[in-house]
Amino acid sequence: MMPSGEMRESGAIGVLGPPLFVATLLFYLITLTPFIDLSAANAGDPAADKSNTINQIVFLGLTASLWLTAISSPVRHLAVRPRGVLIATLLWFAFVSAISAHPDLALKRVVLATLTIVNAGIFLLLPRSERQFAGMLSMCCVGTLAFAYLGVALWPVHAIHQASEVREPMNAGLWRGHFAHKNVAAAA
Repeated sequence: MMPSGEMRESGAIGVLGPPLFVATLLFYLITLTPFIDLSAANAGDPAADKSNTINQIVFLGLTASLWLTAISSPVRHLAVRPRGVLIATLLWFAFVSAISAHPDLALKRVVLATLTIVNAGIFLLLPRSERQFAGMLSMCCVGTLAFAYLGVALWPVHAIHQASEVREPMNAGLWRGHFAHKNVAAAA
């Protein structure tokens, strides 16, 4: 983004930037598995495999799209700053993961974190102006909130905490929308 609302045209990023921005943000805010059943047996197990093939394909597709868009952008040098600090931090994560009790799981999470950090750095280059950034961000946030309320209205069994939930049955009656947990909603 350029200072003072100045527009930036940059070939492919100018055309692909807005839809890629919206798709990426909605992927992170809503996910491909909204309104999960928290009364399931593995819902209380944080180590349970919460990924699926479609989720992985979409994540890798968005990652590839973001990276190809960034490579073709004249402002690619601005992506993922400050690089030195990020590289040092990720190398430290990799080192402590390699010597952890479960290095296979830990290193898998370091790779996922690395991809997510790079995606976030590229993501900020997609809007052509501060105004476009604010507009797309507002649209995605309102859409996410509307989706959560729609779930409460149309699918309350999965959008409102139930007493049958494994992890936190004491939240019965409180709405959660499409989020699995209040901490996920807070981050969003």
